[in-house]
Amino acid sequence: MRHFMVELVRAVTSLAPQIEYLAIRAYGGWLDRGSVTSGASKAMRALEGSDPFPIAHPSRRAILHGEVRLANALLSVPEVEFVDTYRVREGPPRIRLAGSPVPGGCASDPSACPAAILKRFTRSTRKNCPASGCAVTCGDAFKTYEQKMVDTLIACDLVEAGSSPDLDLVALLTCDTDLLPPLVYASSMRRTELAVITPDPCWRSHHVEILNGIGVHLLPAESSYVDTR
Repeated sequence: MRHFMVELVRAVTSLAPQIEYLAIRAYGGWLDRGSVTSGASKAMRALEGSDPFPIAHPSRRAILHGEVRLANALLSVPEVEFVDTYRVREGPPRIRLAGSPVPGGCASDPSACPAAILKRFTRSTRKNCPASGCAVTCGDAFKTYEQKMVDTLIACDLVEAGSSPDLDLVALLTCDTDLLPPLVYASSMRRTELAVITPDPCWRSHHVEILNGIGVHLLPAESSYVDTR
């Protein structure tokens, strides 16, 4: 992880060698009703052990200072903390079959097709298991773990930072194309340089064309450190 953090610093300073301070914000489902999640605890331990600052400036004779922190609030409104960015919901995401009454090519009888049985079982969290004598419900059998408000938090911060004349560069480490619209919007303000750090291939070619067209820099990254949702 520390190796990656150092490489991240090198990538950012290669685009903006004048940078003297680098703030790294990690986004995710860090809080569940105000309590720190296990994922947040692991992330904090990893970040504490890999914090590279202060570090010799990769581009010139100087010391680069910075900080690494988990993001639980907006850049522009730091006093309001979002305490439920991680949620556990009963049941799985809604299941849809590729075909009806069974997926195409299925050799099973429709009443015995495992995929069709699973679809019926997961129709409601109160639905009982189809196995004879089993009292387990769908809500008992499945849980969905999801992040909430994280993409919109990133989008708001991206627009806020991208519109600031006081910043030299805003770099976004992601594979999530949901963040393309705020990137386009932030670039339209033409206040600061923007970059996307992402493994290749990750974004589709027409997304890359959009980023190139609006002047957003694209930098390679190690795929193991990028959220590929």
